[in-house]
Amino acid sequence: MIKVTKTDLREKQNELVSGINIKTLNGETLLGTGNISLSVATPPVLTASYVTALATILLPIANVEAASKTYSVFGEQITTIGKCSVKAGAFVSGFPNGVAGTTSSNLGNISTIDNVIITSNTMTSLIANSLEAIEGDLTISTVSTPLTTISFPQLKIITGLINCQSSVPSISFPELIAITSFRLITGTTNLLTPKLKYISGSCVITTTATFDSSVLEETGSFEDSSSSAVNRVFPVLKRINSILTYSGTSLKFQAPLLETVLGAWTVSSGSGSTVSFPSLKIAGAGFTFNGNGLTTALFPALVRVLGPIVFNSGHNIVDVTFGTIGITKRMSDITFISGSLNQASIDGILALLVSLNGTDGTTLWGAGRLFYAVSNSSAPSAAGLINKNILIARGATVITY
Repeated sequence: MIKVTKTDLREKQNELVSGINIKTLNGETLLGTGNISLSVATPPVLTASYVTALATILLPIANVEAASKTYSVFGEQITTIGKCSVKAGAFVSGFPNGVAGTTSSNLGNISTIDNVIITSNTMTSLIANSLEAIEGDLTISTVSTPLTTISFPQLKIITGLINCQSSVPSISFPELIAITSFRLITGTTNLLTPKLKYISGSCVITTTATFDSSVLEETGSFEDSSSSAVNRVFPVLKRINSILTYSGTSLKFQAPLLETVLGAWTVSSGSGSTVSFPSLKIAGAGFTFNGNGLTTALFPALVRVLGPIVFNSGHNIVDVTFGTIGITKRMSDITFISGSLNQASIDGILALLVSLNGTDGTTLWGAGRLFYAVSNSSAPSAAGLINKNILIARGATVITY
């Protein structure tokens, strides 16, 4: 007789039931006798070789250098996941002309590359679904009409230059946060960049091409010499660290929250236009207004203007506000070579300059300073004449008529 203890009962093996308490393999039971043969998937066929002077890249490519990376732009940390890095300027020349007859290219799991120059005359689309960082320049050169789509849906940062010289109708960078420099040179491309916050270097536009600037907060410089019919709207832009240059009508450049421009500000205006920047506080190198037809210039929030304000010939400037008494602390020379300022503008400038008397944090506006209003302007009021004489007594040169 066999004696069964409680310990034996606890340690007994339950009956094995396939798919219940023992797993199956590829749908086959592991119970019974015999052998289950496992097949190994064939590696994907290498479908293309991209050949340049520096490297040959085979696609698809195995994961390497998978560690994530962090980039810092204006204090914000931008982190990539990191799947595969291609170095040594792999796409630096003629990409992808190295493949004859290529019509569509997908960069697969490449997440970081050095430089990209797109010059294909046969390719219809370029897709890089895993690309997160270009550690160099992206140049989209003049190409023939077959290229219609460039899509980098995960691209977050370009440490070099975007140089777009193409009429590709659709270029999509929905996750792009920061670039160093930006050039839209030719064509009518619509560049989709809904998350672009920082351009640390220059932004140069000489074409009617557009880009999404809805969340752009800061840029190194901005230069736009394209058609006056194209409006540039920057709803949250607060700072330009160098020059601001643009031409066109009042709607050409709109930045209602812009507070600081550290470089020279040059406007070439179209007929009957208004320049209005209600939030601007710092103008590091002053203003120059060229062209013709400018009638209104409104900068009420100015705190410091560190360079001259000049309205060159050809303007019909009438209404001007530069700063506000109690807010403005420093102004430089103000010169109107053309225009016909109204009395309110003349009186307002004179009163503001008198308020800069060296107290309450202001810099004394006096000896060596110039305020010149062209002879077509209105004469000051009685109060304006009193302020004019105060400034002259300080040693300033004030010419009004």
